[in-house]
Amino acid sequence: FNVILNVNHISAGRLTKFKEFSKGIPASQNPLPGPTSGFVSSTPAPIVYVPLTLEMKFELDEIGFTPILADHESEDFKKLTEVLEDQLKVAIKYKYASQPFTLKLIKFESSKSNTTSTTVRLRWENEDEKKMPSVKEVTEMLTKYLSFHDGHIGGNHISSKTLNVENLVDECKTSNRTSCTHLCDFQKMTLLFKCSCPDSFVLQNEFNCVDRHKFSF
Repeated sequence: FNVILNVNHISAGRLTKFKEFSKGIPASQNPLPGPTSGFVSSTPAPIVYVPLTLEMKFELDEIGFTPILADHESEDFKKLTEVLEDQLKVAIKYKYASQPFTLKLIKFESSKSNTTSTTVRLRWENEDEKKMPSVKEVTEMLTKYLSFHDGHIGGNHISSKTLNVENLVDECKTSNRTSCTHLCDFQKMTLLFKCSCPDSFVLQNEFNCVDRHKFSF
């Protein structure tokens, strides 16, 4: 958007606030009804992480990826997801029985070797971050579990070399990580990032908000 400033009518304090605002802000904090793509940060934005949430990635090296595994409504996706989620929950509960958590398989995609790359998210429900197992602890636990079960989870072989556990980057609060034009939220139940719209706007597709009065159903 374009703004014409008359510096003679702006106090030093207000001008400073405008300069700070014009550097860019995360989509989740955008107070304006318009998209955030017009804001450009002059310095690298800090990475923000979702509290109490980890993201795990690994490859199912005996399952070649097929497009049907990318379809969340397909029977192949549902069956493989159920098996992996159940066994991962068993592994985590065995080590951290006193720590309630939510675990969701997010997606399957093709790896460089055309095996099935898998993304899983884990959120600890205890709000005390000091009690949350660290990335290193969870990685060691899963590595030991794989070693004890000959590299298998739910009958599916996983190479421990492909296992990677990290704190989940908050796509809503880290600049240039979200495709949402307006608002963005992390859903604690689904462990997904979801776009939303301010009042008088409606979500036209997965990412874009349009004026409710201009949108034709």
